[in-house]
Amino acid sequence: MWCSILYHNRQRSQKFFGISHFAKSLVTIPHPLPFGEPHKEYTEKFPAEIFPKSAHADFTYSHIISNQRTCFSPPTAHAIDNLIKYSTIFDKMRSKNSLLNLLGQIRVYSLIDLILLIIAIKADNFQLIGVIFLHIGFLLFLEYTHKHKYRMPFPKYLWAFLFLSGIVFYKSFFVIGFLICSFFYAKKNLPNFSPYSPFLRGLQSYFLTSGIIGFLNPISFLAGGLLALRNFAGDLRDITKDKKEKMKTLPIILGFNKDMKHIHLVFLLLTTFTWWNISDLSIIWLIVIYLIQIMFYNLTPR
Repeated sequence: MWCSILYHNRQRSQKFFGISHFAKSLVTIPHPLPFGEPHKEYTEKFPAEIFPKSAHADFTYSHIISNQRTCFSPPTAHAIDNLIKYSTIFDKMRSKNSLLNLLGQIRVYSLIDLILLIIAIKADNFQLIGVIFLHIGFLLFLEYTHKHKYRMPFPKYLWAFLFLSGIVFYKSFFVIGFLICSFFYAKKNLPNFSPYSPFLRGLQSYFLTSGIIGFLNPISFLAGGLLALRNFAGDLRDITKDKKEKMKTLPIILGFNKDMKHIHLVFLLLTTFTWWNISDLSIIWLIVIYLIQIMFYNLTPR
């Protein structure tokens, strides 16, 4: 019996596997079958389903031609076993990178700063959960709107589910102001809205804190003002990227030409210190939070 297997290679798999000659070729290995059942160890070990027809697979099989049941000689089985092993390793690497890409978009360094602020103003657990859902929902809505090529997409309407969940837990009409600011901030990539993005970001923080401690509380104004300054620092960090994307952020309008790479991180650490100073937490917590922020800061794809 002759078992013929035709493999198709794609460009990326050539780089990773280093088996372009084998993968491009039509591998035909004679395999005389004795009377009776074929080799079960190969028919069971290598069923056709082991090659998933996935859109993201870096190599796929086109077809398996056989005169009898699916079967493989030992050399063929060994070659396929290696292909599967290397493919699994590659998929794990890619899955890991995908996970890091998605995790980076959550901006853990900013989320933990917000959590510290909400703890500092003594919100209850439901309010804390609501703020977390609202913040992550905002970030996902932002990514859904901008659709950066270097950032992997989340499930399409996950942002809507998070917004709704946040509204339920947060339980304050101030969430309306937060949602309105989120909607207009997402238009930051449009020239008419870009200059106002720090102001909108500050208002988001103001509304979230006002729903917990009141709209006339000085800490609400402090949170809004510091977040506006921190967002402006983020625009100072991204001047080159924003120019390439034809955005008209406030630093670009003011004539800044060079990126200030570390200024946003400095402002981030400053706001975190401010919230910690208001809270009752020990300095150990501040050190731990600083370490997390520094560790995750460069994970966001930019």
